[in-house]
Amino acid sequence: MVMGDQKMYSFTISNTGQDTLKNARIEGPSTSWMVPTVSKTLGDVAPGASTTVGFMFSPPSTLAQGVYDDQIVIYSDNHIPYT
Repeated sequence: MVMGDQKMYSFTISNTGQDTLKNARIEGPSTSWMVPTVSKTLGDVAPGASTTVGFMFSPPSTLAQGVYDDQIVIYSDNHIPYT
């Protein structure tokens, strides 16, 4: 990606289980120029349902060239975290 540019990316969280994913929420990323475009609190996700999570990437023009890795963790009250 070109420094000083902006791009949006999204992914879908789907519940393929048999129980509602309760109080789903995301944590991360920690990089200041990677920002979620939705609330980090996703709420309950019913079986068979899905929700889309978007992120805006806007690296500043002063950022040094390189590979920048980060992660997102999906938490809920009734399931182990997903990284």
